[in-house]
Amino acid sequence: MGTASNTPSPRPSILDTEQLDQLRDLPGSGDGTLLDELIEIVLRDVPPDLARIQLLVQQRAGAEVAQLAHRVAGSAASLGAITLRLVLHELEQAGRKADWPAAERIAATLDQEWAGTREALRQLSGRP
Repeated sequence: MGTASNTPSPRPSILDTEQLDQLRDLPGSGDGTLLDELIEIVLRDVPPDLARIQLLVQQRAGAEVAQLAHRVAGSAASLGAITLRLVLHELEQAGRKADWPAAERIAATLDQEWAGTREALRQLSGRP
């Protein structure tokens, strides 16, 4: 299966391990790495944004859905959160087109995608 390590590796389909390695090599503003700082920011900022996206989809606010999905996808991309970024990109496109059946279908998967990403990020940071 592979060699055991002290830090569990997230599934490659969730996070881009090459990108994570690059971020791990860069110093942060304090004692930690840039990766540590980005994980902290994403774990704090993404949940309220995802809740807002869900509300905007319900309200059929296409431009706002597209804008917020684009912004959160950028946060996901900064950490190499592959699947979350892809889902948000699809949602951005659905919002731009006002394709509400697609937007609702995609929005329904957001919590699951975020849960997998959040767990992988927590494993990396050692946070519960």
